[in-house]
Order: sequence, then structure tokens, then C-alpha cells
Amino acid sequence: MPTPAAQSFDFLTGAEADYVQPIMAELADTAWAKPLLAEIDAAGGLKTENKAKLFELRFGHAVHSVGVAPQYEVPGEGLSTIDFGFASGGTDFLVEMTRLEETAAVKAATTTKSFDDGATMMARHLHSDADDPRQTPEGETLMAVQRICQKLEKDGKPHKFPALSGKTHVLLVDFRTFKNGTEGMSGTDCTSA
Repeated sequence: MPTPAAQSFDFLTGAEADYVQPIMAELADTAWAKPLLAEIDAAGGLKTENKAKLFELRFGHAVHSVGVAPQYEVPGEGLSTIDFGFASGGTDFLVEMTRLEETAAVKAATTTKSFDDGATMMARHLHSDADDPRQTPEGETLMAVQRICQKLEKDGKPHKFPALSGKTHVLLVDFRTFKNGTEGMSGTDCTSA
């Protein structure tokens, strides 16, 4: 597995790769998973750059594991597609997924110190009185909200999800690297009916 990029806390861990590898083998001949697995393979397999697709794979596998047959890349609003569509318990679901990756501001708020013995220490410091307002917890939170809203709206019109269609719309967000994974938003309801 490649080493993490300099000044990045966002990398594919060995534990995540170990977890996903048997899922990939299990789903290799499953119709809905084939295009997703092909995308992952074409982009280099188990590597950091594929974390968003691996997030989709883990979700699809969880749905599949409880006996629900998901469809991958279903038609959305306009020319867009939605990551998953499926029915469960008498309800139709449309699920769009997004992964919050490290922002340029967060990377800029990261420092590296090298020691004589060859060890390297990285530190990230987001604070409210930073010279650059993007390098604050507040700035990072606003950026996350903007990135999430971009999945739902474009030019003042619905994007991805069709206007209320009788299906439950779900936006599932991978927050693991938000502010270096140390803080997150709780109580955020990203579903609508």
C-alpha cells in the first residue's frame, strides 16, 4: 500500500483495505457491483484516491447483505445519476453519497517537523483566530456545508434528486476526514421524503 501523501491525514488505512478486499471478492460476480468494481480496478484498486468509490462499495454491500437488491447509478434529475436506488420495507430509496476530502485550507494548516533520528511529526491546527478564515473550524464547517449543498442544488434548481417523487431521498456523507476526523457534525438529518 502506498504511503500517505506529505501533509495529509487522508489515506487508505491497512484496516480499511483489509475490510474491503473480501467484499470485492464476494461481489465480483454480482450484477450491481460489477460496474463499481470495474471503476475501482481501472483507477488502481485499493488506494487512497479510490476511497469515495470504496465508501460506495461498502454501502452497497451492507444493503446487499440484508437481502435488498440495490441498483447502482440510477437516473437522477436532468442528466445526473444517483449512486443507489432500492426498495426496502415498502419504501423506495434514492441514495446519493459524497465523501468530504481534505480541503486546501486544511492542508495549508498542517505542518511537518523532521527529527535527527529520521522520525517525522505532522500537526494540524485549525483555530478561530487564524489569519486565513478558511483555516478555522468555522471556515471548514462552512466549506463542508457548501460541498454537501452542491450535491442537492445547482443554479437554484434541484440537482441529483428529482423534486419530491414519493421516494425517500438520502444524502450519505463520509465525514471521516472532516477537520482531521477530530470533530464532526452530529444530529444532521440529510433525508427527505
